[in-house]
Amino acid sequence: MHSPFLYGWVRTISDKKYTYYALEQIPELKKEYWQTERKGTSGKKKFLFKPHRYNNFGREKYGEIVFKTILQLQPAALCLYSDSFNPDILYPAMANRKIPVYLLLSGNISLTDRESDFIRKRVGNIRTLSQTLENTNEMYRKASKIPQMIGMNLRNNPEKKLKLFEQYMENSHDETVFYLEEIRHTDQAYTVWKTMQKHPRVRLTADFFGLAFLFLNPSLSKQDFIINC
Repeated sequence: MHSPFLYGWVRTISDKKYTYYALEQIPELKKEYWQTERKGTSGKKKFLFKPHRYNNFGREKYGEIVFKTILQLQPAALCLYSDSFNPDILYPAMANRKIPVYLLLSGNISLTDRESDFIRKRVGNIRTLSQTLENTNEMYRKASKIPQMIGMNLRNNPEKKLKLFEQYMENSHDETVFYLEEIRHTDQAYTVWKTMQKHPRVRLTADFFGLAFLFLNPSLSKQDFIINC
C-alpha cells in the first residue's frame, strides 16, 4: 500500500482494539426505530416496517467505516444527500455530536412525525432540508469555505448525484471528502462511480465494494485502491 495516509486510515477503521460507546448504541437504536409495541396483552414487539432493505450484508460494516472515518478526519460539517429517511444516518451523525449534519431530502419528501421525533430524541444534531436550488447552493457555499464530508447513496438517481458532485467540485475546499454508498447497486451506479473517480480534482480513492471514498487533498498522490476490510 504505497500511501502513508491510506495505510494509517485503513489501520484505524479496521482496528477492533478500541470500544466506541456511541457505535455500540446504534444497532439498538435502529432496532428501536424499526419496532413498535404490539397492541394487546402479549406485550411483544413486531416490526412496524420491514427492515430487510437496509440490513443487507455489509451494511453495518460500512456504517462502522464511515463512523470511524469521521472520528479520524473531524470534518467541519456533514452533508448527506438522500432519497428517503434511513436510520443508518445514525453512523455519521453519532460519530461526533458536535459536528452539524445536514440531511438533504430529494423532491417533495419530508420527514414524518415519527422520523422527526426519532431524530430529535436520539440524535439531535441533524438539520433536515429539501434539495431545493436555494438549499443546495447554500451547501456549495459552505463547502468552498470549510472541509466537509459529503455522503451520497447511488441506489436511486445516480445521474442526479453525479451532477451534484460535479457542482461541488467547482470550488469545494481541498480537504473535502466524499463517501458513496451502493456504488455497485446497478450498472448505472457503477458507471457514475467510475466517472467520479476520474475527476481531475480527485487525488485518492478507496473502493470497499459497496462503499467508496474520494479524497481531494492535493498533497496526496493520485492513486485508486480496492480494499478488502
